[in-house]
Amino acid sequence: MADSEQTKPKVGLYSIVNLTIANMIGASLFTTSAFTLRDLGNKPLVMLAWFLGGVIALMGAISYGQLARRITESGGEYLYLSRMVHPVAGFMAGWVSLFAGFSGATAYAAVTFSVYALGDGDAPDWASPLLSMVVVLGFAILHALVRTTGLITQNIIVALKIIGLAIFVLFAIWHFPGVASSEGRWSFGDKAQPVPFSIGVFASTLVWISLAYTGYNASIYMSEEVNNARVNVPRAMIIGTLLVTGIYLLMNFIFLYATPANVILDSKNDIAALAARSLSPGLLEYLVRMVVCLAMLSSVSSLLLVGPRVYAKMANEGVFPKVFSFDPSRSAAPSFSIFLQAILTCLLIQFATLKGLLDYLGLTLSVCSALTVAALLFSKPLSTGEGEQRWRTLVAGAFVIVTLGLAVLGAAQDIWKWVGLLATIVIGISVYAVWKVTENRRRPIG
Repeated sequence: MADSEQTKPKVGLYSIVNLTIANMIGASLFTTSAFTLRDLGNKPLVMLAWFLGGVIALMGAISYGQLARRITESGGEYLYLSRMVHPVAGFMAGWVSLFAGFSGATAYAAVTFSVYALGDGDAPDWASPLLSMVVVLGFAILHALVRTTGLITQNIIVALKIIGLAIFVLFAIWHFPGVASSEGRWSFGDKAQPVPFSIGVFASTLVWISLAYTGYNASIYMSEEVNNARVNVPRAMIIGTLLVTGIYLLMNFIFLYATPANVILDSKNDIAALAARSLSPGLLEYLVRMVVCLAMLSSVSSLLLVGPRVYAKMANEGVFPKVFSFDPSRSAAPSFSIFLQAILTCLLIQFATLKGLLDYLGLTLSVCSALTVAALLFSKPLSTGEGEQRWRTLVAGAFVIVTLGLAVLGAAQDIWKWVGLLATIVIGISVYAVWKVTENRRRPIG
């Protein structure tokens, strides 16, 4: 056993913090504010929504940290719900991860990459989906070959992305005095189209924005491969969430106030490029498009890195075909699981829209996260101080109430959001039932 532990490859805190940042800073940062401004009609309200989204994400990171301290195996929500609630609940969480948490999110990032990479040119309709699928399949092949190669590539892309974002922010700060000039680089005084305030619409936008923060729990999907997982996994979630919340607030301030509202409302959702064009047409816009493309590449890469660990864990425990199984103590990657996610992602790219993916992912992942954290409220407390345990329980309870409340309020605006969620659940339960019947028939009698 000791020899196995010594030879088992381990991932350090730096890499999983990078993985957290890569999962969080994805497509939603560069598209969601365009949607929310159209619905809310008010830039300060959009900023408030991003701030509240960060608070909710921090509560989620603290709560998931408690789960990670209890169970240090890889598998995420699937494993937590299987161990703490029931195997059926765990399978449903894994099923949701397969379609929404990872395949859907990967498709969203890949499509956003194509939107920014192709720019405003007259590219044919087939170019965007083709480019998106090439990116997905390229990273699938990379991660399926050798795990360490994928991690090194991941760290390099994240570093380049952070450097690019920093250059953009510094350039925006340098141009900040232009607010008082006749050029009107900063549009503090302009207003979007008047929209009556609706708590349901605000809740719906918060669900969208919460989707931008969902990657805070990326490290739980590969806990077995993390050095000192009981400490480093919770730490990585909190560090990553705090860093990304600050980045999100700063970036969205620039996106919203460097661009006139009417320009945002008429856009194709590429709000980052619009902000760069407003600040300094030409080179800065190309830089921003390059940074966004890097961000999307790192997002696609990280999702294809961590997602397959869930299906592999399910296969290891006999609730998914054995071909998808994976031994985390070896240097090989879960290749079949990686290609399964890549194929499902390509199908979603072909048949879904950005807005449709955003609605489906926002509701489905919010409900799944809330139900996972709810398991904490019925579990045995850890051996920590009474005061510390009490505030952690309060945080978990607040996260569950707020997340479910926002999901219900937001989805009440559009019944089709529930249709997608219910379809996922019904199909998942059906697959589980068929799988169990098949497995029972294969077992020898006596």
